[in-house]
Amino acid sequence: MLLNHFFYLFYYIIAIILTDFKYIASDLESHRTDTEARFAFFFKLHSKKKNDRILVMIYFFFALIILFSISVFFILRYRDRAYYERFSGQKNWWWLWDHFFLNTKKLNKPFCFAHFDIKDFKMINENFGYLVADKVLARVGQVAEKEPWVKHLVRCHNDNFALVTELLSEAELKTKLMELFDKIDSLPEDPSYKIYYRCGAVSSEHSIAGKDTVPFFAKLAQVQGIKPNKTEIIVYTESMKDKYFKAKKIVREIPRALKDKELIVYIQPKHNIKGRLSGGEALIRWNRHFNEFLFPRSFIGYVEEAGLIHLIDFYVLETVCKKIKEWRSQNIALVPVSVNISRYTITIPFFLEKALQVVDSYDVPHELIEFELTETALYDNQEYIVSIMEAIKTEDFKLSMDDFGTGYSSLNLLQKMPLDTLKIDKSFVDNILTSIEADEIFKAQVILKNILSMTKDMNVDSLAEGVELEKQKTILERWGCTHIQGHYYNKAMPIYDFEEILRKI
Repeated sequence: MLLNHFFYLFYYIIAIILTDFKYIASDLESHRTDTEARFAFFFKLHSKKKNDRILVMIYFFFALIILFSISVFFILRYRDRAYYERFSGQKNWWWLWDHFFLNTKKLNKPFCFAHFDIKDFKMINENFGYLVADKVLARVGQVAEKEPWVKHLVRCHNDNFALVTELLSEAELKTKLMELFDKIDSLPEDPSYKIYYRCGAVSSEHSIAGKDTVPFFAKLAQVQGIKPNKTEIIVYTESMKDKYFKAKKIVREIPRALKDKELIVYIQPKHNIKGRLSGGEALIRWNRHFNEFLFPRSFIGYVEEAGLIHLIDFYVLETVCKKIKEWRSQNIALVPVSVNISRYTITIPFFLEKALQVVDSYDVPHELIEFELTETALYDNQEYIVSIMEAIKTEDFKLSMDDFGTGYSSLNLLQKMPLDTLKIDKSFVDNILTSIEADEIFKAQVILKNILSMTKDMNVDSLAEGVELEKQKTILERWGCTHIQGHYYNKAMPIYDFEEILRKI
């Protein structure tokens, strides 16, 4: 008898499911008719066997309850999974959004907010492996959640985190955040490897702006953190929002500016250590509407983020090639001119083919063009970037790495790159004349001397950027630097001024 009851209960569950599928398959009116007929058939069929419509009703409603319970179980189970990270079990952004930002009572109380990430996190993946990197992310959450002033901590995506704090003053917020980052500033597997953070914070003054704008404000502040090898905490200000909308406007203008020839190519000369002109670096300037002169730092970053930097890179390359063709036709002495290639440009499909097309269309010898890559270009897909570099060298172009020493390029990677020149960042040059009593300055000088020694042993030219004083030049020459670039000889200048220097060779 009991088995019979289970059988009929199972029968009604299947019947309801089949009816639901039928409901999905047909139009609304046929659903209604078909469903009523199906239920009527069930009642009729069962009543013939048991002659007990009440029992049929009991089976039917028990089946509904069981189906409802199963549905609720799976909804709750998978909803909870959707709120937590798979590896670390940490709450994610959607938990914070649903439980805090959509909670009117909580949102109406004063709070502070921060959004932060780990600088150069990809290098941890590359150097130590994904398991160690995942442990770093888990540790950030574990340590932060123990802080009494942290009300909520979630992992947003990749190495990005967000946290909500109790009401704090701006000074208290920065102090507590820095203390938190100090607790997680190294790898447990290798304490000598320092971890740096980039954090955007929103004080209680701006937290009343609402659920949509507070995270936006924090991210605006976060992207201001661009200094290498340093943890930065930037508190949001209204000027950042103004700057953001200005950036959006600038990006929209780039295609027009290129068409109207508002972008101007300057060249900064390079000299060998004895003072002889050895080349030039093409740099971009923007004479916006021909009444506002903008330097690259005020627009290049925005153009890169918008994915339009390749337009500028190829514009500079074509401008340089056009001038070299003119100088050749006038029998003017020539030196190689370097063109900066963004990490985004070098990864676009057919980059080298496009570059060859531009250079060859002006009949420019390849050895007169040098492509400069920044060290950060190697952060993504290193093997692919190195393969592109090798292809560039195969075409007899010169190749240099800019801003060396500001990132985390390994020596193993350096030996794989077919470089002609290693450009040493200005920050190392600035430390040359500083008192060696400061431990960090002394270490920087030791690093610089070893970089110069290493380039010599690798048969790679070295070029120090930002040289401004005679004493800097003298020390660099003594340490083995082969080329210099900076105001000591020349600032960046319009192409026609560089042409005058060429005519005097």
